[in-house]
Amino acid sequence: MRSLKLVFLLLFFAVIYNGCKSEDSINNSVSVPVDTTGFVYPFDIGNYWNYENVSTVSDIRPDSIAHFFSEYPLYGGGIMRIVKDTLMNGETTRQFVDSYTQDSVTFTSKIYYIQSDTALIQYAYSIYASSGIFPRQKNNLHLKFSGRETNSPIELLLQFKISASNIPMDTLIFENPTPQALRYPIVTNHQWIYRNFEQSILTKKYLQFENLGIGHLTISCIKTEFKWSTIDDMEAYQYYTKYGKLKDYLYLNDVMVTNEFGHILGTIDIKEITNVTSFHVAEIMP
Repeated sequence: MRSLKLVFLLLFFAVIYNGCKSEDSINNSVSVPVDTTGFVYPFDIGNYWNYENVSTVSDIRPDSIAHFFSEYPLYGGGIMRIVKDTLMNGETTRQFVDSYTQDSVTFTSKIYYIQSDTALIQYAYSIYASSGIFPRQKNNLHLKFSGRETNSPIELLLQFKISASNIPMDTLIFENPTPQALRYPIVTNHQWIYRNFEQSILTKKYLQFENLGIGHLTISCIKTEFKWSTIDDMEAYQYYTKYGKLKDYLYLNDVMVTNEFGHILGTIDIKEITNVTSFHVAEIMP
């Protein structure tokens, strides 16, 4: 009988211990992302964002073409700065300057925005103050994806990020119509047309709030989908916060690899991730 009482006593303490352990687990869990719908993009001159970038090639099929992509993953980094106000066609725009460095070479792009009560509007842009940001792919390889063709994975990613193809580097492009990079207020599940082409529509959609960690900060952000209506094998997300855009994700699945004669050699997957590592924002919006 004494041994039986001892068993019940041990079970009783075990239940109490497990209950306390469970409570500790709940108390120490990561906080739920905060719905910060009131924020707008921090637009003060002097704000800047340092970032790191990695581009990878994976799922290479067949293995015999893997040596063509031996230099991957590629790493780079840069800084995005809000520099000044610029008058364009009678409109006051704010100039963002993006300086990106890879393999000890720095390339510069400029984007011009207008901020209103209802949207962050992209007015104009120029791509890279250089004849080409990356060396063209060696061995006369060509990459084809959704009707576009380039000679390197990063050039292909660039086309789907800015919606531009066959545009000379350093050319100042005026947007017509002007796309809305963000819409205010930021409401989950809200979707809008970012660019409307005859053959395809490019949309953006606020999906849900998520937490991002930067240094010692845990920051609530709105995960925003960037999607072409005619492309299923692509994933693209941007993460916006009251501190600005803090992350970019772009993935292309089953990109076709051909030689200079158009003969198919195989397929690859291409991914690019950009993460802000530190930033300075002069005025934090609520």
